[in-house]
Parts: sequence; C-alpha cells; structure tokens
Amino acid sequence: MEQIFKSTKEYRIKLFSGADKLAQDIALLAAKSNGGQWVSLTQFQGIIEAEKLLYPTLYNGYTGEVIGDRVFHLDVPAGGGEYKTVLAIEERELFEVEETMTEEEARNILDELDGFGGLAD
Repeated sequence: MEQIFKSTKEYRIKLFSGADKLAQDIALLAAKSNGGQWVSLTQFQGIIEAEKLLYPTLYNGYTGEVIGDRVFHLDVPAGGGEYKTVLAIEERELFEVEETMTEEEARNILDELDGFGGLAD
C-alpha cells in the first residue's frame, strides 16, 4: 500500500460580542479562505490598517495584531484605555493520509475476507 501525506491549512474563526461590520467582513474573508483563495494573517492586519486610513474617525484605536505565527486578533477600544478582542482567527494545519493499493493487494484482502466466511450472499 502506498501512503501519500497531504497537508492543508484552515482558519478557526471566533467572533465575540461587540463585533462590528469590519470584524464580520474579516471573518467572512477568513471563512472564504477555507477551501478557497487563501488570505494570510498579515493580509488581515493590512486590511485593518487600510480601513483605519480610510475611516480614521470610525476605526480610531482599532488594532489588528498577528500573535506568533498563527493567531490574529482584532481589538477595539472598550473605554478607559482598555481594549476588547472582537475577533480571533487561528491558522491550523491539517494532515491527511491518502492510501492507494494495487489491484493485487485488493485481491489479497478479498481472499483473506473470503477465509472468514466470505461476503454475504
């Protein structure tokens, strides 16, 4: 039997209370990345910075931060100098094993099963 190992990436997305349209839009982009065109965590950070430039009054104080290599947080001002996380995106790597067998290997397995009473009639 031949085994082929494959790895893919996906995002785990958490929207928290207080999430606004910007947080929802970033979450939607992350969801579309799962199985679609990949948007990186640093690109999410760039989107936040661009929105802050376009709408400085609306997004004043927002911070989009990549933590380590695999986590992105969007934090918004909560008053009194405090911040609240409204979006967390975690990049996860998934591993799959694909097994293929030759026709001969398949016949051998069927022969072994036949020794256990065969297939149901």
